[in-house]
Amino acid sequence: FTVTLGQAEQTHSATHACRVDGLPNELLCGVVKRPLDPARPEGVQIDVHYLVVPAMARNEQPDPVLMLAGGPGQSAIGVAPAVMSRLTRLNNRRDLVFIDQRGTGKSAPLQCADESKLSTAQALDPVAQARRLAECRAALMRLPYGDLRFFTTIIAMQDFEAVRQQLGAPQWNLIG
Repeated sequence: FTVTLGQAEQTHSATHACRVDGLPNELLCGVVKRPLDPARPEGVQIDVHYLVVPAMARNEQPDPVLMLAGGPGQSAIGVAPAVMSRLTRLNNRRDLVFIDQRGTGKSAPLQCADESKLSTAQALDPVAQARRLAECRAALMRLPYGDLRFFTTIIAMQDFEAVRQQLGAPQWNLIG
C-alpha cells in the first residue's frame, strides 16, 4: 500500500497500519530483515522492527526524527507512548521513527529471567548474581540468533541505516 513519508509518496511493502497500546492514532509498523553477522549477509537473519508516527501537518519535512531509547535493553517502540507528549512539536512537521534495536523489544530480543521477585538478600548476593548472569548468558547463546558478538552499537547503526533506506528518508534527525 502507499504511505506518505517525508514529502515524497513512496510504496513500502514492509510497512503496515498498526496500533500501539497507549497511542490513540493508527500508526505504521515495519520490519527490515538484517543479517545477524554483517560479514555473512546470506547467514542467519533477524527482523528489526520499527514504528513510524506520521507527521500531523500536510507540509511535512522530508527528514524524520529517529528516537533512540534509553536502557540498556529498552524497546523504543515500547517507550513511544511515554515520550510522545514531549515530541508533539517535532511530530507536527516530521515523521517520528522508533526502532527496536537488535536485542530489544521484538528485534531478536535478549531477555534474562525476571529478577523482580528475588529477596533483597538474593539480589545482593554476589555469588548468586554471578551464577544468574552465567545462566542467562548460556540461555541467550542457545537462541537461534544467540551469538552475542553481533549485538553491538556499530551493527545496530547499520540496522538503523537499513531502516532509513527502506523508508526512503534522505537523512535522520536523532534524539535520545
